[in-house]
Amino acid sequence: AYARQNRANVLTDIGDFDTALQCFHSALNQVDAAGGDPRAQAVTRNSLAVCLNSMGRFADGLDAAVNAHQALTELGDEHGQAFALHSIGLAYLGLKDLQSAHDALTSAVTLRNDISDRYGRGRSLLALGDVLAASGDEAAARAAWQSAFDIFTVLGAPEQTDALSRLAPG
Repeated sequence: AYARQNRANVLTDIGDFDTALQCFHSALNQVDAAGGDPRAQAVTRNSLAVCLNSMGRFADGLDAAVNAHQALTELGDEHGQAFALHSIGLAYLGLKDLQSAHDALTSAVTLRNDISDRYGRGRSLLALGDVLAASGDEAAARAAWQSAFDIFTVLGAPEQTDALSRLAPG
């Protein structure tokens, strides 16, 4: 099941969404057939949410991410919870529910800070900056993007280019 999920993640990254969806559903069916490992189901559902959000299917992505978050919370998986909160925030952003997006991404940033996930914190700060910009708070958006850029620069992460492009004037 994890191999199918990983394949689906790669397919999502390269934009082959239809094949990715097939792989995610196959992975979920395989987990169910093997007895239904709750963590594997939740992680796969959150990865499915990423794919659905990438496709612009934000309501479906939100549903998958919320289900994943609930399960990961019950399991006490803080890394998974933070990832699901990030997916929830992106789904809300796509649905133009900026307050809910802000709340989810702020929670993701806080949790990722608490668990020392610097890379994930940078990703959530980048997305939070997008929410703040969409809300009209350019100063707060720039502060979030700058924080993300600083994290990505220290880590040598390629996302520093994304942060830098958001910081560029006009």
